[in-house]
Amino acid sequence: MSERVDARDKRPMMAVRLASLSGAALGWCIACGHPDPNAPQFAQPAPVALAPARPSEPTPTACLQYEPKIVVLRGEIVRATFPGPPNYESIELGDARETYWLLRLQQPICVEAASDYFDQAHAGVAELQLVFLNEPHPYETYRDLMGHVVEVNGELFGAQTGHHHTDVLLSVKGLHASSGQSR
Repeated sequence: MSERVDARDKRPMMAVRLASLSGAALGWCIACGHPDPNAPQFAQPAPVALAPARPSEPTPTACLQYEPKIVVLRGEIVRATFPGPPNYESIELGDARETYWLLRLQQPICVEAASDYFDQAHAGVAELQLVFLNEPHPYETYRDLMGHVVEVNGELFGAQTGHHHTDVLLSVKGLHASSGQSR
């Protein structure tokens, strides 16, 4: 059985195996699968079977979707400081410090592209900047969870401004200490 690997994310793709490699003898082009006009009238296409490239391996998890889809993710809350205004390049050269919370995922995720310009496809996402829109004092409310494994539910969106320091961000709808399995 042949195997192809998607160069974007190195996952095995579905492979196609021809049950008969003697397609040319039956009047079918092996390269493109089209019938040979000079073939005998009784020629039939070689049967085609679709099978997973590696049936013993688990099927890769589907990519997540951007807002408005609600996702539940599991990981550790970490604090990170980034360069802010005016240039968003270097704290040492005078940019302001911007400190945010990130969710460091236990397993990287991928996110499907959406119709919004900022919501691009991403694979191997291991950290998400947490955005608290409806929480008046989130860092005070949740500070005891810093450094602990948590479950966060919310909506994913793509980075849009210099204040967004990961490619994909998570608008938090709920946050609590982890007690079970999730992504």
